[in-house]
Amino acid sequence: MVLNLKSIYNIQRGGVLVEYKKLVDDYTSMPGGLIEAFHAIQNEHGYLPEAAINEAAEAFKISAAEAYGVATFYSMFSVKPRGKYVIRICRSAPCHVEGAQEVIAALEQELGICMGGTSNDGLFSLEFTECVGQCQERPVITINGEPYAGVTPGDVPGILNEIRNK
Repeated sequence: MVLNLKSIYNIQRGGVLVEYKKLVDDYTSMPGGLIEAFHAIQNEHGYLPEAAINEAAEAFKISAAEAYGVATFYSMFSVKPRGKYVIRICRSAPCHVEGAQEVIAALEQELGICMGGTSNDGLFSLEFTECVGQCQERPVITINGEPYAGVTPGDVPGILNEIRNK
């Protein structure tokens, strides 16, 4: 894909220059282009920084409030930094009945964070998700989209060590 840059948005973060250059003309002319642009930004930066949302609003000729509304409506987007590995746990009734709450407690204890948080080392974030379509093997967690089915609290340390050793 050829990048036809609409603009470059520079900010200083921790002494490192960050450039938001994923908002391209290709996205502004396509249906759902704002969502595609947000995917591109998040894929590069791990989340949607406020400056990137404002840049998107300008490029797509919408208000910053509208762009922020899109960014916060969809659960796949985050407006705050996430860990390298995003762990999502299903919060649907079947997973809840089969022990999701105990798995959540084990994840929180192992990582030293609460749901919605990110570990101090920046490796892991914990989030809820809706049904991932594997109700036959509940409870289910996903790590960066990869499902782990039938997870028990005892499985959590091994799963996290496997991810840490990647």
